[in-house]
Amino acid sequence: MSIRNKLSILSVALMLIFPVIAKEKNTFKKASTSIVEIVVRECKALAQEEKIEKIDLNFYMIQCVNDELEVNKF
Repeated sequence: MSIRNKLSILSVALMLIFPVIAKEKNTFKKASTSIVEIVVRECKALAQEEKIEKIDLNFYMIQCVNDELEVNKF
């Protein structure tokens, strides 16, 4: 399963588990610690699976977590 497929599945799961109720179309909600922990764990697993080099890991993790939170309006 590709990284995009896994991220898509994660996005859908997060949307079902933690629905976002926004007053306006582009309003972002503060993500709870538990949501961030879930996303970080999934991004770490993806980084290992994709064999991300240690030198690139910090950038990858920041990008992955930010992308996932943004997709879910956090």
